[in-house]
Amino acid sequence: MPAFRTAAAAVFFLVFAANAPAQDAIPIIDLIAKRSIELQEPRIALIKANLQIAEHQEEDWAKFETVLMDTLRERAFRKAALMVENDKRTRPLTPAELLNRQAEALRLRAHDMRVVAEAAEPLYRKLDREQRKRADELVRIFAQRLFVDDDPRYRRRQSR
Repeated sequence: MPAFRTAAAAVFFLVFAANAPAQDAIPIIDLIAKRSIELQEPRIALIKANLQIAEHQEEDWAKFETVLMDTLRERAFRKAALMVENDKRTRPLTPAELLNRQAEALRLRAHDMRVVAEAAEPLYRKLDREQRKRADELVRIFAQRLFVDDDPRYRRRQSR
């Protein structure tokens, strides 16, 4: 259960943007962000292996992977900065502050998803039918995990 809470906290913080951190917090932010990035690299390699990227698709995969890693890197640093900021907070956020932060986090998340989708399009066009089926399933799993993991209605549908 502690591992689940840690993972849930990491995902929660990954979504939120943060103000510029204090100078003394930068080393810890770097450490947290780098660890988060290290966890993503094998997942990306697994996606590539699952899609069985062919030689003629390598160039488009490389462009997509670069954009994806850049986006993940930016999100990791936002998450780390927010974690440091939250540790230093002396008072809880007001409801308005919390809603504003969540709105900003959603805006940033939407931007990130658009950038990744735009980078994925040229690669997707070059995938064959089987690769597209696998890519479609990966995206479906990813999207469901993002939006309905905690939705009890979704769990009931899955258990039927």
